[in-house]
Amino acid sequence: MVRRRKHAEVKILALKEKAFTCMEAMEKLWAKRAKAEQMREVKKKELNDERLAVGTRRLEMKQHVKNRKLDLMQREIELKQRS
Repeated sequence: MVRRRKHAEVKILALKEKAFTCMEAMEKLWAKRAKAEQMREVKKKELNDERLAVGTRRLEMKQHVKNRKLDLMQREIELKQRS
């Protein structure tokens, strides 16, 4: 009877150890997953910032071209008035 009890206790301890090992593995997996998600968010933000910068630059260039056209039109009008 003592032998059975000891064998059962050994089994219980082995199961607890196995459960602990599984929990450790799951915690590591979740930590890796959280880290990967965090990296995706950082990359997403960087891409968004880059798109915003490109869009802003494009709008600035369009405005510059528009202003340049207006300046040329104004000079043309001034030259016509002088003639």
